[in-house]
Amino acid sequence: GFPDEIVIEKKTKGSTFVESTGADVRLSNIKFIQHDAIEGILCVRKGTLNMENCVLQCQTTGVIVQTSARLTMNVCDLYGSKGAGVEIYPGSVCSLVGNSIHHCRDGILIKDFANALDGMPAITMENNNIHNNEGYAVILVKPGDGKYQVLAERREEDRPGAESKGDIPSTDMSTSSSAPATPKSAETNSMEEDLASAVNRKWQFSRQISRNKEVSCSRPVQDLMEHQIFVSVQGNQFRRNGKGDFGTFFY
Repeated sequence: GFPDEIVIEKKTKGSTFVESTGADVRLSNIKFIQHDAIEGILCVRKGTLNMENCVLQCQTTGVIVQTSARLTMNVCDLYGSKGAGVEIYPGSVCSLVGNSIHHCRDGILIKDFANALDGMPAITMENNNIHNNEGYAVILVKPGDGKYQVLAERREEDRPGAESKGDIPSTDMSTSSSAPATPKSAETNSMEEDLASAVNRKWQFSRQISRNKEVSCSRPVQDLMEHQIFVSVQGNQFRRNGKGDFGTFFY
């Protein structure tokens, strides 16, 4: 049947709406309407949840897949989340195929900060339509360390005015004639570089595939495939997302 034929609506306040902890839970052809739930319209805490042809009308937050849980979400329509439409935790397994995720703050939020106990998430994304979100279609949260600074500096070169900023230290070095002025200039430049490095380490987005809000073509996203957490990424459409298709947050 159609999802509108069976509607589950949350009208009272509470921390959760739908919570899945079973070993093998299956939901299909259901519409969920959320009015107030802190932990999401649907939270997969453990076990496996298979969801197909469902509509999720969010008001606060979307679907949450916690550590060690498994979610298979096929041909579903999710919209209205004030956070991410789908939030994926480390150590989880998530398969998203043929879904529409739109009009949320971000489409999919992936937390990739595995420790000794939790492994990396394993994610399959195929033929999804992620569009009209305020932020990014897909955003990846990762711990910051030195190896990402090369990426951050490379991204900085693409920004307007990057060449003029890069010319300032070399100009000061070539025009300095007195010995005392050179270390002072070098010290100033060093402080500026340290500050810029700290800012980049705290918050650095990776390259956006489409900087405007126009329709982008359906194709595999190379930026996503660079990360080991993705098992398969193909046939997805990222359209008219406010900040771009893919961003990375280093904390």
